[in-house]
Amino acid sequence: MENGTFAGRWWMVCLAAVWLASCQESIPVGFDLIDEQNLGIEVATEFDLSTRTIAGERVITHRPGVDSKTYILGNLNDQVYGIVEPSLYLSFLLGDTPPDFSTVKPDGLDSLVLILEYDTTATYGQKAGLQEIEVFPLVDSLYVNDTIYSDAVIESSMSPVAKITRWVSPKDSVNVTDYKTKKSERQAPQLRIRLDQEFGRQLLSNLEANKSDAALRKFFMGLKIVSRSADNKPMLYGLNLNNSALLSSNPLNKLIAYYQQPSGDTTIRATYQYLIYAATANTFQHQYQGSVLHTSLQDSTVSQQVSFVQPMGGAKTRIRIHDLDKMKGKLINKAVLECFVADIPGPVGNFSEPPQLILESKNRNGQTVLLPDIFQLINNNVNFVQVFGGTLEKTSPVKKYTFSITNHVKIALRDSTYNSDMLLSILTESEIPNRVAIHGGKHATYPVRLKITYTKE
Repeated sequence: MENGTFAGRWWMVCLAAVWLASCQESIPVGFDLIDEQNLGIEVATEFDLSTRTIAGERVITHRPGVDSKTYILGNLNDQVYGIVEPSLYLSFLLGDTPPDFSTVKPDGLDSLVLILEYDTTATYGQKAGLQEIEVFPLVDSLYVNDTIYSDAVIESSMSPVAKITRWVSPKDSVNVTDYKTKKSERQAPQLRIRLDQEFGRQLLSNLEANKSDAALRKFFMGLKIVSRSADNKPMLYGLNLNNSALLSSNPLNKLIAYYQQPSGDTTIRATYQYLIYAATANTFQHQYQGSVLHTSLQDSTVSQQVSFVQPMGGAKTRIRIHDLDKMKGKLINKAVLECFVADIPGPVGNFSEPPQLILESKNRNGQTVLLPDIFQLINNNVNFVQVFGGTLEKTSPVKKYTFSITNHVKIALRDSTYNSDMLLSILTESEIPNRVAIHGGKHATYPVRLKITYTKE
């Protein structure tokens, strides 16, 4: 975990607008309506393109001021892509009013339960499955003003405060019995984890820790959560932890203490809800050894046949145009890149492709940035998806992604110092579980293709 000003790909796009305006004219919006025959348009399609699977880069999973929604748990382990294991980190605040546990007896705690709301749109692999979930207390603090990366080292205790095997079904609502009224009610899909009883007693008995958020953090810095398949059916599942889901008047996400409170000659049932702090983060571990992806990483000839794109800081595909210079001096009108999905047999389950891919490049400072075509569209308040493309097209006989890269090509032809290599990546990859394999640059039938239209001289 660290503070930083890392120039992120998506969130920093507007900072490049001035640079783009100085080096490239605008894309003519509505270009597809031009009559190519009347204008004497030529089409070039024979280009030498190569692909290479490369290791991914760390991604930001918590950025100050950015309200992310989806955080991921679970694990995947297969012979095509290897292993990915997310960890989730949470910290906590007191509710609106500090609790008064001064009269609660040592045996007054019934349970301490962590409740997390599923993101029902972020299940990947299996729709449901048996998961072994472990929860560990943090010994390192999280702060809302920290920038936290997917490779951060956030220290936690080795001793879990929860270890359960639970059926995880992110799209199914649940029946919950109200602690006070004993009435059952139907609630939204949620993950409920009962924490260790002794840990709960320590929290309630520490009166000083329950006086302020600062005091709470000294005793209880937060929790680390990991989740793995217990039935050999790996899956990833999302949790909805955006700010409104954490800090609303009665959020579903919370840590709730169920306890018995003395009241005169009797005892009443009571609850106290700790809020989940907006300093939430994921880390991701990837292991490729023995996988097809690992072979593609190690062997460039394999990458030319099949290459890979993973989210969560995983692998990317580098696309290189070796003979773009033959277009120098020509009036470029439009450049389109096509990437075709490779159907590689893998594990059984819902392993659908990412709905949206993007193209990135390395700038002069070695930073990874979005392609100029996306920058410019955002600067002009245009929905970049409608013009740039990158959405999954379910064409027959193979699926594909199509990108408009006109400005990228124009700049590369005019500026010999510009890096024309492209990185095929996943939009908002810290929140997306989907992955994809594409046919490489030298595939016999469906290679990566570049089509450039230009005006005849």
